[in-house]
Amino acid sequence: MIGHPPYLKNSCRTALVVGSVLFCVNHLDEVLRGQTRASTWIKGAATCLVPYCVANWGILIAARRRPPAP
Repeated sequence: MIGHPPYLKNSCRTALVVGSVLFCVNHLDEVLRGQTRASTWIKGAATCLVPYCVANWGILIAARRRPPAP
């Protein structure tokens, strides 16, 4: 289900947009000062992973929800 191309594309797009915003909020000052370390980039990857997981979780919940009875 999660690997279905339209869902995967949506989740990746969400992760990229939301993850980039969160990375800028949390680490842009380090990047601009030139004080980044490997840990900064690892945290940046994790920052993108969180919205990816949340988007996939939402897809799974929506797919398993039964339609309302008429």
